[in-house]
Amino acid sequence: MRIFLSYAKSHIYEIHAMIAATIAFLSMFIVKKPMKEHISNFVARKATKNGKWEEHRKLYTRRCNIIIIVFTMLLSCFLFLIISLISPLIQFSLFSAVLSGTIALTEYAVYDQFVSKKGARNE
Repeated sequence: MRIFLSYAKSHIYEIHAMIAATIAFLSMFIVKKPMKEHISNFVARKATKNGKWEEHRKLYTRRCNIIIIVFTMLLSCFLFLIISLISPLIQFSLFSAVLSGTIALTEYAVYDQFVSKKGARNE
């Protein structure tokens, strides 16, 4: 038990970053679908006004979906800030906040690999 506690104490910032990242990852399930619908509507509106957008609609949709990645990073950093204000064990660290966002994106990538049917072979 002593080994576990000393490990936890030495990695307390990473543990808090992991907690913030997991909360951000789970909350993105609620936020992601409305964001994708809004992005799709935005691209459709732009496509009706601009022929270049209509011609490359799929490309522009993918490019606009980068907003979801940025939002996930910002949400995770914000959650780490809130957790660091609440927790008496840590102070805010920009490095740990960015680490939190990176962990949230990694969690989603791993989740997507397990759930996605795109990579599955039909045998």
